[in-house]
Amino acid sequence: MQAAHAAGAAVSYDFNYRRSLWSIEEAVRRQKPLLPHVDVLFCGATELELFFGVKPGDDPAAVFDQTRAQTLVMGWRSEDESRYGVDVLTANGSYSSRRHPVHNIDRIGVGDAMTAGFLAAMAEGSDMQTAAELAAAAGALKYSIKGDMALLKRHELENLLKGYRAVVR
Repeated sequence: MQAAHAAGAAVSYDFNYRRSLWSIEEAVRRQKPLLPHVDVLFCGATELELFFGVKPGDDPAAVFDQTRAQTLVMGWRSEDESRYGVDVLTANGSYSSRRHPVHNIDRIGVGDAMTAGFLAAMAEGSDMQTAAELAAAAGALKYSIKGDMALLKRHELENLLKGYRAVVR
């Protein structure tokens, strides 16, 4: 991370706390030292509370006071997991994607697909709203794909955003 910053690159980090892998204390102890090096932070409600003390309903912008992060990307899913979207918060504003209906075949990898969609959009020079929309489309489509990999093509994401009913392998 330090070498990336020295080279002028932005650093992204995706928290991925899993109870089956480590305790909360171990996860916080190992990941918290990385935060001063992160520019784009991918984070869910669980991690917001664990690492930053931000509870549901609190302003997540408090994360910016505790990190060097300039962008916070948060996946959103309805309680019944029938809809999926993405919220992005920066110092310059907040951006919310549309909330896509999803057909839940396999939830594993949804966050990874969302992260990949967001980073791909940013690498292409997209604005934050477009990045949020592409990230949400990638996550929503991943729900319909069995297995943990979502090998999505750009046109599949764009078709979902245009309102086409996408057929994914």
